[in-house]
Amino acid sequence: YDEQTVHSVTIKLMMESEPQSSVDSAGLKLRDGRNLHHVQFVASVRSVEDHSTHVMYEMEDGTGGVMHVKQWLDDNQECTAISNLRQQCTQAHVYLKVVGVLKDYDG
Repeated sequence: YDEQTVHSVTIKLMMESEPQSSVDSAGLKLRDGRNLHHVQFVASVRSVEDHSTHVMYEMEDGTGGVMHVKQWLDDNQECTAISNLRQQCTQAHVYLKVVGVLKDYDG
């Protein structure tokens, strides 16, 4: 139950998170010991890379770090709202609320 809780975090908190010490868990935890799985944060989009299978956002929230956020695409189910969002994110000074699963790939 606790592992699926959504935590409101900053990019700095996510960057300072540590691997869980449990052998059977590949997740991350905050310094206070809370496990991170689902997270939410608000940040400014600094750059966007549009690929055929995903969109990669470089985001910054003013707390001292940059986060790379990957949005997976499904061409068969892309709606107008997602298309509009992708187009708007190419403009400067756009803020997004991100809700997703936090994963660490090679640091």
